[in-house]
Amino acid sequence: MGAACRRIWGSSAPAPAWAGAGFRWAKGGRGFAGWYWPATTGGHVGDESWLERDRLILLDFDPQVVGIASQPFWLHWRDGDARRHAPDYFVRLADGRARVIATKCR
Repeated sequence: MGAACRRIWGSSAPAPAWAGAGFRWAKGGRGFAGWYWPATTGGHVGDESWLERDRLILLDFDPQVVGIASQPFWLHWRDGDARRHAPDYFVRLADGRARVIATKCR
């Protein structure tokens, strides 16, 4: 399905939708995963829960947000065991700054 893509932080080239950690879910899974179409991006952005979808709606209405990517990259670390996590969203702001967002219900 798409090729893997690595970028150097600070690259000005736009990241294609498939360049991140990837967005997929298991058929018949227990979550409420889906796709939301924000006017901000002009294309679908994945969500894995109603809470994530609600966050997408709020981001879409924020006038400072100019780009949203779902599960944009993997973070890898060790604390005795090898671990990894894909943040929920990467958001680009109009002034060029960025935000990495983790949506949790706790």
